[in-house]
Amino acid sequence: MEQVYVNAARLNVRAEPKSTSAPLSDRLWGDWLGVLDRQGEWLKVKAGLKTGWVREADTRPDRLLELYFIDVGQGDACLVQTPDDRRLLVDAGASDNAFRFIKWKYGGLKAPLAFDALVATHPDDDHFHGFAKIIDNPNIVGYTFYHNGIGRFAKAAGYNTPLGEVVGEPGSRALKTLCGSLDGAGGLSELCEAGKLTPQYAALVRSLQSATEAGRCGGVSRLGLSPQAKPKYLEGYRPTGTQRLGLHVLGPVLCGSGRLPWFDDSLGGGSKTRNGNSIICMLEYGNVRVLLAGDTNAASQAYLREAAGAEAFRADVLKCGHHGSADFDLAFIQAVRPAVSVISSGDNEQYSHPRADTIGALGKCGYGDRPLVFSTELARSYGQLDVAEATTGSLDKRIERLRVYGMIQLRTDGERVLMAQRMESPSRSGNSLKQWDVYELKRVGGGLKMAP
Repeated sequence: MEQVYVNAARLNVRAEPKSTSAPLSDRLWGDWLGVLDRQGEWLKVKAGLKTGWVREADTRPDRLLELYFIDVGQGDACLVQTPDDRRLLVDAGASDNAFRFIKWKYGGLKAPLAFDALVATHPDDDHFHGFAKIIDNPNIVGYTFYHNGIGRFAKAAGYNTPLGEVVGEPGSRALKTLCGSLDGAGGLSELCEAGKLTPQYAALVRSLQSATEAGRCGGVSRLGLSPQAKPKYLEGYRPTGTQRLGLHVLGPVLCGSGRLPWFDDSLGGGSKTRNGNSIICMLEYGNVRVLLAGDTNAASQAYLREAAGAEAFRADVLKCGHHGSADFDLAFIQAVRPAVSVISSGDNEQYSHPRADTIGALGKCGYGDRPLVFSTELARSYGQLDVAEATTGSLDKRIERLRVYGMIQLRTDGERVLMAQRMESPSRSGNSLKQWDVYELKRVGGGLKMAP
């Protein structure tokens, strides 16, 4: 099937080949369209679950870079779909929301689908536990699994913290127990078999073992930088003459040979250290930069600024650290100076994320007069159903019908950026259908601003 892509901010797919025909659906810039037939200036296309008509002049032959900030509740998941049809997934939430979206987007996963990388920024349940169904699926193949090297250890492991052995005095402590690949001395498989890992982390390792043995997983590797090291590109993601897309790894940054900084005041559980040493990545496509900040916090962001220099973190779009927590370094946000910020957070949590002062700081420090701040939680809404719909099917299906998930989408050609979130309720005006709340940004001066 010939394929083209939408070349308008939004485009109505119509029931018949004429502009006054009833709109069937509203598609976004860069959306895939399968061409079924032609009639003059009109194309008959398959667009998602709908089949209808669009003007050929409103299409383009080439794909854009697409980012999907998936609503996984209180957690993170970002799917990256590249213009040359490669895929990465950075975090996967705590449950199966990310898996279900991937399954829906890629035709039910009825055939093998290659990913270049699955990246668990750090070992918190709301970032790594959702990888289980993805790794266990027989048709998700070809990836390297990247992690930050921090394990989750059972008491039986005998370390002085749940993250491993910590050395040094207060103010200069470091975590020296770092995990790397699956195999070898001190590898994840050996730790798992020895009963040294927590049950959930051990379950992840066993899934990776099975996927590796089956040939679906191409390797497990720790990501990070040595002290004073320059940011490095993820394998296969260095820009060349023909490839405009790059992915820089900016953190975590070691504080010594094989050691990560300990950001917690005491030995305790190490939550600030676990979060603060998140893998932090910069996606670069043409002149557009997107910073994926994991769960970095004030202490780690200040440390990273010192290690790499503030300019390394300048970006047009920021996936905000730690779900909009108030634990952020203001100088770091000022260094990023994003035109767009995206917060991934959920309901029914005890942290009140996103925090009001964090939203305010992102707006105040953002580029331009009207910087954009999105939240998967704020974008989510619930609809009303009739009694028959509300009482049929499984409980999961009934809840699914009620919820409109708060996914935030990004599309870019390397110069312009489109951000979109679903309308709470579609609106119709004459023969036009509006299902998406869309913001177009163009480069003005040193950053992006909303197009007039």
